Amino acid sequence: MGYTEEEKFEIMRLFYKDNNNVARAQAEYHRIHPEMRVPARSTFYYTERSMRNHKNLQRKKRTVLANADEELQILLYFQEKPYLSTVDASRHFQCSRSKIQRVLQKYGYHPYKLMPVQKLTNNHEIRRLTYCNQMLDIKNVDNDIFNKILWTDEAVFTTAGMYNRKNTHMWAPANPHANVEIKKQGRMSLNVWCGILRNQIIGPIIFQGSLTGNRYLRFLENEIEALLEEIPLREYTNIIWHQDGAPPHNFRPVRIFLNNRFIQWTGTHGTINWPPNSPDLTLLDSFLWGYLKNEVYKERSENLEELREKIQRSINSLNEEHPEYISNALLKLDKDYRNCVENNGGHIQHL
Repeated sequence: MGYTEEEKFEIMRLFYKDNNNVARAQAEYHRIHPEMRVPARSTFYYTERSMRNHKNLQRKKRTVLANADEELQILLYFQEKPYLSTVDASRHFQCSRSKIQRVLQKYGYHPYKLMPVQKLTNNHEIRRLTYCNQMLDIKNVDNDIFNKILWTDEAVFTTAGMYNRKNTHMWAPANPHANVEIKKQGRMSLNVWCGILRNQIIGPIIFQGSLTGNRYLRFLENEIEALLEEIPLREYTNIIWHQDGAPPHNFRPVRIFLNNRFIQWTGTHGTINWPPNSPDLTLLDSFLWGYLKNEVYKERSENLEELREKIQRSINSLNEEHPEYISNALLKLDKDYRNCVENNGGHIQHL
């Protein structure tokens, strides 16, 4: 049974509206036209291929409205080139940008923002896949393994905070040429170390100035035991130290210290090899630093002492009032490791 041009247009409209998902398009077609036979899968693909090859729906007579065909061409354009702008499309079709936007809105298209992520090479993906598989294999034997890991990292906090230009607006009937003062000159910063064990944050330890391998080693030798002294002995002896591949962490004396102090530790040269370019696989980068900076940067800090107090206050609040946030972040991290394996070591932020 053949389809009229109007029916072909309806088939293509549903196909593009459902992001080329034939099953959903068939279900929608049946919902709209319950009395009609649902088009076969091949009908959707054949009709689209016909449009791609002939720039139309193989009409013998031009009986379909030109607008319908033009809309399909616009949708096809964005199917093939989803990263181009509506300005590019308006130039291509020699029509107004508002017309392009109306068509996209009609079929449920939205301008989703791209998420910046670390660049991963093939070697990075292999190492990420190996690491996640290793951790999940350990977890299959010891389901409590993530709670035995002391996740550690450092981050920089500044008195200037963060300024997001996209969230600042001024409504006016005409361009007021307004501006906002941002004080970046003279801003001061703190290098903050934190650890997470189970559902509690350990620290912070403040490093004023750059963190070097020697400073990190002195911290491990002189301060880490004091931070861990309240941990029950059974947990204390089973701690797995975790750190990323920052240069101070790879300092040879640091690695020697960790080999002597911990039975297992995760790092670039650890007993469990940490993959580079993987902030999405560590608890502090994927959860803690974002949470703390959202809290600390709500208002600008006038000096380092005020900044230090805000950091400590936010950590105390998280430990005392919301330890479930950390527990939930750990559960999500377990899911992220599984997503990483399913994605062959690739990016997982979109999953």
